[in-house]
Order: sequence, then structure tokens, then C-alpha cells
Amino acid sequence: MEEEDRISLLPDYLLSSIVHLLPPKAAARTMLLSRRWSSIWPSMPLDLNLDSPDSDIRFLTAGSISSILSSHRGAIRRFCVTTLAGVGTHAWLQTLAERRIDDSLALRWAPDLQHPTLPRALLGSAGVSLRRLDLHCCRLGTPNATRSPVPTMPRLDYLYLSNVIISEEALHRMIEACPLLHELRLFMIDGLRRIVFRSLTLAIMNISMPRLPLDEFSIRETPNLESVTFEYVDLWRIPALTVGVGGKVRELGLKLPVVDSPSRNIVPNKSPLPFITSLDFGMEFTASGQMNKAIQMLSLFPCLCRLEIGCFNFGAMDKHGFGEWDPVAETVICLKKHLQHVLFKGFCGTVGEVELARYLIARAKLLTFMEINHSVDWSLDEISRQKDLICDRGKASLFAQLYFTRNMISRDTRRKKAAFLNSVAMI
Repeated sequence: MEEEDRISLLPDYLLSSIVHLLPPKAAARTMLLSRRWSSIWPSMPLDLNLDSPDSDIRFLTAGSISSILSSHRGAIRRFCVTTLAGVGTHAWLQTLAERRIDDSLALRWAPDLQHPTLPRALLGSAGVSLRRLDLHCCRLGTPNATRSPVPTMPRLDYLYLSNVIISEEALHRMIEACPLLHELRLFMIDGLRRIVFRSLTLAIMNISMPRLPLDEFSIRETPNLESVTFEYVDLWRIPALTVGVGGKVRELGLKLPVVDSPSRNIVPNKSPLPFITSLDFGMEFTASGQMNKAIQMLSLFPCLCRLEIGCFNFGAMDKHGFGEWDPVAETVICLKKHLQHVLFKGFCGTVGEVELARYLIARAKLLTFMEINHSVDWSLDEISRQKDLICDRGKASLFAQLYFTRNMISRDTRRKKAAFLNSVAMI
């Protein structure tokens, strides 16, 4: 006796809810179940998000993208894909440009010599309802364009451009065409030398690894900006640098490579940067000389409130092998007046790591929180021993709390991160 298909007896809105919970590939396959099911997936708003943990695929060919768009002619809620540029790319981009996207668009091409040009209509009529836009390895507009590559994006509140080819003038006009933009992230934008954006709503800005040294950076035209982060940007080389903690700006952060990176030369004649409130850098903790460089570097940031240190020592190190060091606390103003939060990421309990943690907790007078994010699977007894070692010279602040959390990042991933920080260029 044939078993009754009770699921197919459910009303369409319940079937749609079931299909919505499925990964993209499985959802599309439901069209093959029966005539009843064949119309469920195409009638739903398309939610293609390869970034989702529930997605069973991470990469789509141009042919696969074209097939999805041809079989699903309904509305699009999210369209987030990673693909290769080449034959068929222009065709599916034109098809996508004819559709309306209501929430998120993320198009990421694998890094290669080709940067496909996005049709103007894709970010125009098709993207008029977009809230989030994430583009990687593509081209917006012509090389010397002076107008925005989009007419207007009235709902956009998040914009991330990574390795995107766009003229400097066109980028500035694009920001102006997004009247509700809240967060902006720029990564490896070629030809960008001047950043003077105009936006009444921009609150968060991240500038990472520019291709060329910046000639000018100003936040005068962004009155509601709250947070700016520079990643691997040599701020000392910018001739016209107009920043400052004032108005609504509460955090100005700087990410640097490891202390001994060939691309970074922290020397005594560098001028202090009093506007930096958050600092992130890496250390290998293989010799006491690195400690002296780290303390010397901290002296360049007198208003530092938050400090994050990535720990990349992958071998044992005893006291004799590490050497002696005797830092001068009087030159580190932030320890007396501002530093409140310290985070060690990937802490292993080596001599250098313990010495630096001990130094900071004994000297930072306003410290409230030190987190030891350890990569070693310590027992409670070992954590207690580490705490005693770090605090054996006391605490400068009565309110300083020491916390231990487990770092779940693999050793191999941490090695790759260390290699990156050793090679990344400061531009």
C-alpha cells in the first residue's frame, strides 16, 4: 500500500516555510518532487546566501548562477555569492540587473586579473531597496569617472568594497548618494589617495591596506562619525591628517603588524599620535628586545584606552633564553591616564607573555579589564597559577579584573596569521 504524502497536503504558506529552512541546493531540488511542489520555491523570495552556516555550497560557477536566476523568476531578498570572472559573467549580471533585490547583495569574484564591470542598472533600479552591499574584485564605472556609479541608494546602511576598481572622485560621489549609510569598509582600493567623505549618517569607517599612501584624510564632513579604524596604514606618512576625538567620535583605532615586522620602523623620532584610542599589534615574544620595542611603541599613543596584543610564540622559551628587560614606565603616558582594557589573544604562558601582562597590570592605573585569551588547554589549577604569576607584583588599579578565556583558533591558522603580519606592508 502506497504511503500517504501528508506533507504535500499542507497549505502553500507552510510548504514555503519548510523550503525556506532548507539549504539553497536542497530548496531548488524540491521542484522535482511533484507538480504541487514545482511552484513553491520559484514563488518564494530568493534567499541565496552562501555565507550562511546552513549553506551546503560555498562557490558557484557562472552557469550555476544563470540556472538559478532562470529557474527562479520571483523577488530576490538576498543574493550573496562567490564565483569566478569569465565566460557567462556578463550574461548573469545583466539578468540580475533586471531584478529587484530587497535586502542584501554580496558579489565576490576570486582574485584574478579580471575585474568584471557591474552594470549601472544593478546598483540603480535593481538595488534601490538594498540595505547591505558587499563587493569584491570588480569594477564600478569607468577609470576616470567623476560621477557616482549609482544614481542613489536610499536605504543602504552598510557598504564594503574590497579590491574594487573605482575612481577616487566616483567613490566620494557614491558615498554622497547613500543618504542613510551607517558603516563603510574599504579594503585595498586602488588609486585612493584622498579620503574626505561627506555623510551626515556615517558612524563607522574602516580603512584597510590602501594600495597607495594617503595624501589626505579628514573627518570634518562626517559629523556623526563614532568609530574609525585604520588597518596597516602608516599614519605618520599622511601629510594632511585631520582627525581628533571630539564630537561623537569615541574610538580611533590602529592595527599594526608584529613588532619586528620589516615594514614597520618604530623609532624614537616618530611623533606621538594622541588621537589613537585603540591599538592592535602582534608579538612573537622570542627576545626581551621585542618587549622594549613594544613599550617604546606604547609611548607614541598617550591617549590609548584599549590594547590588543596577538601572541605568536610557537616554541618553549625559558627565562635565560628570553633575556632581561627593564622598561621605563615614566615615558608611557597612557598607563598613567587612559589605558582601561587589555586583551592578549593566543596567550601560551611563555616568559615574555607573562612579563608583559605583569608589567601592564602593575603599571596601568585606570585598568579595569585584562583578558587572557589562551590557546593552551589549561586546567583550573594552571589558570590559577598563571593568574598568580601575572599578579605577583600587584595591581596599579583597585578595579582591575583578570579574566581567562579559551582561544579555539587552530595552531595552523595562528601560524598563517603570524606569517601575514610579518609580510604585510604598511602603506
